[in-house]
Amino acid sequence: MKQIFILLWFTVVLLPGMAQGTDREYLREAIRSNVLKDYPKAVESASKAIGLNPKLTDAWYIRGYCRLMLGHYKDAVTDFDKTIGLRPDFADAYYYRGKAKMELKEYMSALKDFNEAKKISPSNATALFFKAAISSMFSKDKSKK
Repeated sequence: MKQIFILLWFTVVLLPGMAQGTDREYLREAIRSNVLKDYPKAVESASKAIGLNPKLTDAWYIRGYCRLMLGHYKDAVTDFDKTIGLRPDFADAYYYRGKAKMELKEYMSALKDFNEAKKISPSNATALFFKAAISSMFSKDKSKK
C-alpha cells in the first residue's frame, strides 16, 4: 500500500512539475502573450519553442514580430530571415522584415521586402503603401540633387 501511495504521489505531484512543455505548447503561449501585448513573455515562449523545434516557422515569425514591437530591429530581421528561409512564400514575414529594415534605415532592402510581399500577396495594401512611401522618399531625394 505504501508503494502505491508513493507511486501515486510521484505521478500526481512530481511529474507534472518536471514535465517539459512541447514546442506547440510554447508556441500557443507565445501567441497568447502576443495577443495580450506581453511581448517579452511572447519572445521567451517562442524561444523555448524554437529550442525544442528549430523548424517551427510560426515560432520564428511570432518572435520576430514581438521583437519588432519591442524595438529590437536587428533581432527581428534575423528571426524574419529564418522564417523566410523555412517558408519563402510567407508574405507577412517579408512585410514585417521590411518594417524592421525601415527602422534600421535600410530603405532599399526594405523596399525589396515590400515588393516581395506584394508579389506573394497582391492584395497586401499595407505593403503597397510602404513601397510607395519609400519610392516617394527616394524620388524627392533625387529631385533635390
